[in-house]
Amino acid sequence: MRPNGLDVSFGFLAPATVNLGLILSRPDTVTEYVLRILMDNKDAEKLFFIPFNTGLAFHSKFIYYNYFPSYHLTFA
Repeated sequence: MRPNGLDVSFGFLAPATVNLGLILSRPDTVTEYVLRILMDNKDAEKLFFIPFNTGLAFHSKFIYYNYFPSYHLTFA
């Protein structure tokens, strides 16, 4: 994949790490991962995307997190 500069504006969290199974079995691991990614990028103005599969509807929900200027999760 060639560099295109989009990594400056966007961040992605691994769906293999942020999923319902791990959230239920190892919530501390998921929390530490999400916090580490966000804290590593706290000075960057990035929009984070989190593909999240609950396992209930057989498809992923796409969550995006606007780390600037408001601090809330948005579900799409």
